[in-house]
Amino acid sequence: VKMFTDQIHISMLPLFLVGSWFALKDKTLKICLLTFIALNLINFLTTRHPGVTARTFFLFAMIAGLGAEKLLKWNKLTGLYIVSAVFLSGIQAYSRILDF
Repeated sequence: VKMFTDQIHISMLPLFLVGSWFALKDKTLKICLLTFIALNLINFLTTRHPGVTARTFFLFAMIAGLGAEKLLKWNKLTGLYIVSAVFLSGIQAYSRILDF
């Protein structure tokens, strides 16, 4: 998990989750989501190398972009995302301060 969160900020998680939900309804995006999951699972089980994870960033960006589009259409959830992103960012920064 640390390998993944060092490369992609944790505040992207809500966008990815919402995008994943809507990606399951579209055939092309479902393939992107399943490819992303499969490649990361294979990397996690075999090599655990950050460079291998980097090749799946475009899939992550497509799914998170879909999530951002859907969240911006729902005004109430946009505020919830902003609050959760700031909160998660603060937790991540605080945990890194404690590591030093």
